[in-house]
Amino acid sequence: MTARAKLKRGVQSGAEYMCRLPCQRVGCFCRAFLNTLPGIYRPHAYWRHRLRKYQFDLRGVGHKGFSHQENKWMYSTARSVFLELCLEQRVDFRSAHMLDVGCGTGFYANVFHQATGQHYLGIDITDVLFTKLRAQFPGFDFMKLDITSQELCETFDLVVMIDVTQHIVSPRKFSSAMQNIRSHLRQDGILVLTSWLSEKIIRRTYYEVSRPLWLYKKEFPECEFSEPRKFRDKYIFSVRKQGQLGDIAGSQGR
Repeated sequence: MTARAKLKRGVQSGAEYMCRLPCQRVGCFCRAFLNTLPGIYRPHAYWRHRLRKYQFDLRGVGHKGFSHQENKWMYSTARSVFLELCLEQRVDFRSAHMLDVGCGTGFYANVFHQATGQHYLGIDITDVLFTKLRAQFPGFDFMKLDITSQELCETFDLVVMIDVTQHIVSPRKFSSAMQNIRSHLRQDGILVLTSWLSEKIIRRTYYEVSRPLWLYKKEFPECEFSEPRKFRDKYIFSVRKQGQLGDIAGSQGR
């Protein structure tokens, strides 16, 4: 272990010890400090802090190095690619029951709303923006839920998971999230997701992992995968639970 790594571990261990001290003020300070240390990724704290900082500025869910306007342009292009894929897969937004994993600023809630969608549930590991999202989309539901550790309570025709899987850095939690979705995706349902699709698993940053396509196929055996297409700096593709091409419409009988 290098001297730098030893120093980092020592600082982390000390802060974690102080977090457990009975003094509430000291514990809160140390938890906040611990969450700012580079190389330590705590998803709940990270996204709570990031969304509180940026609110509905797209740097909160997009590229932090670009401006809101630059992100807005990229998201507009991505929206067209997303809708094109859904059209090819014959998704009927009007009747589909949609789950938006990592709903963030509500970008895809708005896409769904503009496409006359009615049955929508947006989940995120932080509820920082939920008050404003509920006011903006009064007919939609929003729930604080960690897809990697908390089981979904209903099934869906359409699951959207845009710019999310790269932030699930743990292999175990990635598999847990995929199986959670698979078991709550209705027969003939569609999952739309994005990934960098590298040739092997690559830890790009402390909060981002790039995975190959075969790893997704391993989690969804006997499912039909669409051909990945460019989507901003990543690829977007769909996974159909059963390989039958029909209109994806909500059905309580499924």
